[in-house]
This record gives sequence, C-alpha cells and structure tokens, in this order.
Amino acid sequence: MNTNKSLKSTWERSTTRRFLRWISSWRVLRRFLFGIAVLVTMVFLFYAIENWRGNRAWDRYQADAAARGTVGDWKAFVPPPVSDAENFATTPFLAPLFEFKSDPGPGESPWRDTNALARAQGFAGDLPYIREQGNWRHGQRTDLAAYVTEFETKRASATPGAQPADSEQDRVSTAASLINLLSDTVPVIEEFRTASERPKSRFAIRYDQENPAGILLPHLSVTKRVCQVLKLRALASFEKGDTESGFEDLRLMFRIAETHREEPFLISQLVRLAETQIALQVLWEGLADHRFTEPQLVALQSNLQEPDIVQGMDHSLRAERAFGIKIIDWIRAHPDRISMLGFLDGGSGDGAQAASASVLIRLAPRGWFQFEKLNYARLFEEYLLPSARTRADRVDPVLVERQIEELDQVLFLKAGAITEHQFLAKMLLPALSKVIVKAAYGQCVLSLADTACALERFRISHGSYPEQLQELVPQYLEKLPLDVITGDSLIYRRFETGRFILYSVGWNQTDDGGQYLLELSAEKEASGRPSKKTSSSKGLGLEEGDWVWTQPEA
Repeated sequence: MNTNKSLKSTWERSTTRRFLRWISSWRVLRRFLFGIAVLVTMVFLFYAIENWRGNRAWDRYQADAAARGTVGDWKAFVPPPVSDAENFATTPFLAPLFEFKSDPGPGESPWRDTNALARAQGFAGDLPYIREQGNWRHGQRTDLAAYVTEFETKRASATPGAQPADSEQDRVSTAASLINLLSDTVPVIEEFRTASERPKSRFAIRYDQENPAGILLPHLSVTKRVCQVLKLRALASFEKGDTESGFEDLRLMFRIAETHREEPFLISQLVRLAETQIALQVLWEGLADHRFTEPQLVALQSNLQEPDIVQGMDHSLRAERAFGIKIIDWIRAHPDRISMLGFLDGGSGDGAQAASASVLIRLAPRGWFQFEKLNYARLFEEYLLPSARTRADRVDPVLVERQIEELDQVLFLKAGAITEHQFLAKMLLPALSKVIVKAAYGQCVLSLADTACALERFRISHGSYPEQLQELVPQYLEKLPLDVITGDSLIYRRFETGRFILYSVGWNQTDDGGQYLLELSAEKEASGRPSKKTSSSKGLGLEEGDWVWTQPEA
C-alpha cells in the first residue's frame, strides 16, 4: 500500500503530469484555439486576397485588350459553318474522320465507323518513303524508277512467290508502271477531284470539346498522303506525255492545301505549307521541262497568288493565344488530368512530375490562374505576335530573332516561374522561331513560283527569257512580287545559256549569289570555323543561304 501511494505521489509531482495539466487547462486551450483561428483566418485572407488580385488584374487586362481590338475568345476563331453542298470536307472518304460517338466508354474508340477511319488512314499505305528523293529546293528531280522499285519490292515481299519487275525500263515505261501501281488510289483521287469543285472547306472538328488539348485532327495526315500520291501521278503523267492529267493533279494538290486555310491551329498551317511544297516539286519539274501551255500557266498563277501563308500563320498564332487561355482554365478545373497535356515528365512515363504539379494546382489560389492567363497572354502579345508580320508584306528576321531571344530570357533564364506566375506559360508558349521562318519561306517560294510561271509565259511568247523582271509587267504579272524579307524585288539573272536564276536573299538577309546552302571556303575549313552549311534543324537551308528557284537543264 505504501508503495502504491509513493508511486502516485511521484506521478503527481512528475513533469509530465504537470505539463498535461497545464496544456489541458482552459487558458492554454483558449490560446491554442485562438492560434488556430488566426491561422485559418490568415489562410482564408491569403486566398481571398490572391483571388481578388488575380481576378482584378485579369479583368483589367481583358478590358484593355478589348479596347485595343484584341480577340481573346477561342470561339471567335472557330470557322463558321458551311453547308454540305459547298463543303469539300463532307466528301464520303473524309466525313467519317469526324463522326464521333456521343459518349465512348473507357478505352473505347471515339469513332463511330472504325472501318472508314482505317480506310482513310491506311490510304496508299504501301507508298514508299524514299528519304531526300525529289527536292526542288536543291535542284533534285524525283526518281520515279526508285519508287517503282520500292513499290514492287514491298508488294513482292508481301506476296509469296512474286518477283519484282525488271528495273531496267525507259522513262515512259517506268511512268506507266508507276501509274499502274497507283491504280487502286484512283477512286479516292477522283472523289477528291469532284469535291474540289465545292467552293469552301470546313472539317467537322470538335472545337467545343471540353479538353481543348484533346481536339483530334485526323484529316491532316490523310490529305498530306493524298498529295504525295498526286505528286507521283502527276510526274508520271508528264513522263508519259499526258501533261493535261498531270496539270489537273497539280491543281488538285493546291486545292487540297488550301482546305486548311481557315483552321486556327499551327499544325494545320504547317501541314498546309508541307502540302504546298509537295505541289511545288511537280510545278518545278514541269517548268524545267517546258510542259505547260500558256492557259495552264495562267491557271497555275491564280493558284500561287491566292494563298497568304504568313497571314495564315499570324491568324493561327492569335488563335493559339486564345487556345492557351482555354487550356489554363481547363487545367484549373481538372488538375488530376494535367498529364494528358504531355508537357511533364519528359516522356519518362513515371508521372512523378505530373503528380506533383497536380498537387500544386489543387493548392494554388484561383487568382493565380488568372495571373497565369494574364502573363501568358502578355508574353504572347509582346514577343510572339509582333514577330509574325512586321508590316503587311514583310517579315523581319532581326526582330524575330531578338523577340524570341528576349522571350527565352524571360521564361528560362529568370528564376521563379511559380512566384512570377509563368509556370504554365513556360509549358504552353510554342517554340515559334522555326514556325515563323517556315511561314516566311513558304510565302517567298510562292512568289518565286508565280514569277517563274510568268517567265515561262514570256519565253513561250518571245522565244527566250526577259533580260529584266520588269518586262513581265503588266502582261504576265500585274505587279512584281516583293521579297517577303527585304520588301524589294526578287533577284533575277539570265545566263548566256538561256537559263535563269531567281531568288530571295533569305533569312540571313545577305545576297549569297543564289546559293541555297553556303559551302565553307578552304580557309574557313582550315581555320576550323563552323560551317554555314546545315543539315538538321536548318536542313533546308532556311536560315543560311538564299531562297532559290533554280532552273536545271531540261
């Protein structure tokens, strides 16, 4: 008994006992609850103030942007509806690409008719890909025999016992073989030709999709593949002496490229440009061999004068700005689905960065997303939009390079992407320097091709090319096209051999004498200075050398 009393007395006198009695006292409990209340209030005030600040800043920016005439609503960039009777895109081969189920289940294909989808995406599936085969920019003709060999080899390997045909054929026989190999594409080509008579084009893209980054564009790869088939058909028709068929296929290619003109996506404009380049290969080879008649050249000039590639890129950039704002709103509403955007984890697939970002997004005040939208829109407006077109007919490489460099400094050389509210801007702002170079080049080569057609018309009428481009005005050109880089006339020289060279000074704004790639001199090579000849990101010579329309020997 004495032992128990002793233990109880020790417990009552212990530090732990005294501490527990103190912490459970009403005075301490009141202080604790008051501290919790203060903390909750501070957190509440923090969120309330940040939300208020963000909303006020975004509202002010929107009002200011509206006063300047800046369009920020994504819906404003959606092309207007087009009736089926006028719409190229509703042709039966293409229409199923945009016929979706209303509510597909998990892991289920969103397309209603997967067979029609497979037919469209598998069009000319055995078309050979031959790297660097046929490149008018480098003065390289298309080797039709190489395509015939690849075609027949692929089909022979797929058919037991079959053997490739004799590759030693003359050019006409080779062309006939190629057209025969492409015979199964004729129904689709003719369907496209009939649809091309419709004056408008609007694919049924789901612009109102909740997740803007999930908008599907399955038609782009299909139309590009059709253009690749048309290119081979047209060149083969030329070799067979059927210029009219080749001419009709060439015009169809230009028409297909322009079906993407109103689409407010950068990728659509890049595909449009790629399809135009495919068509220019056919035009270049046809002009080199003097295959076109005067009326055909007039018609081709109308195709070349219509597109405004730089304007299309400028329009899609403005749409991209509105598109990014819509994505930021979607990310705020769906933080757990940020991995669907593909910006994080560097392709590792472990999802760690996306999971961390999702937690941060959930904890961030709503006002911070308003600041993110504000900074994204301002950076776009200050650095990217002025770069696309400095004047109505010009692109300034110096301005573009400076603006892109300054934007990189703002986004990547400054610390504090989160505190500066530029976290999403770093992910969403596209790498646009290459896009603008390609747009300027695309516009320039259309001017080169238009002028080359006018030169060929002059040759047909006079028996030789003019000494100066001014002789083309006004009979063959209403006015001389200007260099999109300098704003001056294109550079033209006629040689004693009767051939000519036509070019722009290109992105480096230096007249390199019509060289599309600059070779190193012996002294530069010996000194170890870097070569201006490029092969990867500048592989087409777009940033070095001149932009040239060469004329090879016929």
